[in-house]
Amino acid sequence: MNHPKRLNRIATAAMIPLVAVGFFVALRAMDPEPAPPFVPEGQLVLANLRDESLTFFDFEAGERVDVELAGPPHEMVQVAGTLFVTLGRKDAIGQVNLASRTVERYLVMAGSPHGIATDGKRLFVSLDEAGEIVVLDALTLAESERIATGDTPHAITLLGDTIFVANSRDGTVGAIGSLSTVTRASGTLPESVAVAGAASLAVANTGDGTVALFALPGMERAAVYVVEGRPVRVIPFGNDLLVARSQFGDVVVLDPVGGGLRASVTVGRLSDGLCVAPSGSWLAAASNGENMLRMIGTEEWTVSMSYPTADGPGSCLWLPAN
Repeated sequence: MNHPKRLNRIATAAMIPLVAVGFFVALRAMDPEPAPPFVPEGQLVLANLRDESLTFFDFEAGERVDVELAGPPHEMVQVAGTLFVTLGRKDAIGQVNLASRTVERYLVMAGSPHGIATDGKRLFVSLDEAGEIVVLDALTLAESERIATGDTPHAITLLGDTIFVANSRDGTVGAIGSLSTVTRASGTLPESVAVAGAASLAVANTGDGTVALFALPGMERAAVYVVEGRPVRVIPFGNDLLVARSQFGDVVVLDPVGGGLRASVTVGRLSDGLCVAPSGSWLAAASNGENMLRMIGTEEWTVSMSYPTADGPGSCLWLPAN
């Protein structure tokens, strides 16, 4: 049974100063800005790996709802009011109604589903153990296609008709189009991919501490940034890239044009999931090791609020109000 909880009972104010970091080019010293008050906005869905649950933070209603799942959740997407989440260790994906916050069904999918992406009509699910991407109808979950990938396609994203996949054990990234597939060496253990604008693809290589940038559409390697600290997530934010460094427990703001880090924000041990508010004013960052969710202002890059989570928070998805 779900038990809504008032957010104001669990929220704790926190202020962590901005840390200037040396990276490629010397950065001038930056004085920490005061943390702005967190302004409630929309609802956030958080996947809790060890607790095998989802948490819904409805910031505007001031409620928290925890939903039990059949296995550890990994990645999530939403289509027309329905949330889809991969449950790799249970060989399934879950379908969750966002309005009622209830699990509607599970679809068995052998091969350890992990990455997931959508074009609004179809779901693209990567199978770590099978080395495939399964294409499903988002409404019926009927399978229409299977696409071969490299070894352990851990993360995927889309741009138009092209599927980008990080093949973790191969150390490669693939661009799978309707007519051809291009595969490039990325780095050691790529675990996250993100389209930055329409002109480049960013890949976080956890094993060698780099973020590789590839120019689109040809997938030519444009740059490699040594960020260190086991980067496990990369997402775009305007002209910048936001990178979660698990080993250092922080999030860094990478300027790919200038070639340096503009800011670093301490999140807590084993920083992991990142998601940006619909307005762009806030970044949520999960600390998997401390079971905390940090709310970070995207102008000052300081933590304004912290919410305790269930055990093992990972990926998150920030949506408009329900």
